[in-house]
Amino acid sequence: MFKKRPIIKSFSNLRNSERRKLVKATITDYTLPELSLSSKFLEQYLFPKVIEKAVFKTRTVTGTIYVDKNTGKPIWFETRDSKRLRPTLYTLWKSPYLLPIVHTPADVVKRLINGADLMIPGCIPPFDSELVEGALVSISAIESPKVI
Repeated sequence: MFKKRPIIKSFSNLRNSERRKLVKATITDYTLPELSLSSKFLEQYLFPKVIEKAVFKTRTVTGTIYVDKNTGKPIWFETRDSKRLRPTLYTLWKSPYLLPIVHTPADVVKRLINGADLMIPGCIPPFDSELVEGALVSISAIESPKVI
């Protein structure tokens, strides 16, 4: 009935060694071409030079959130359940190629925002070859396919 706000512990800067581990884990998890990624590209789109992290806790989920210190925007998060780094919307807007995109009509997106499940009849083919059951995907309205 009443939603509690998430509890976020204090932020601390991410060490360079932790940043390198996150970059390597992201490259392997999202099958990015490591050799073609320059450090400037990584800083601009995926991992800024200075990142802060904090532990967050909601009623049902606990995890870590990573924030760009310069802009204050969340860029990645992971939950204690999965331990897989997941991009936020800010990161997906900069790098929409990270996840396969599923296109749906705008009416379906409105229902998804209200908590409905996405089902096959609400999706518009053709589907990406990376789509498998349980895969992490981004959802976009067919009317504006570049906006995730």
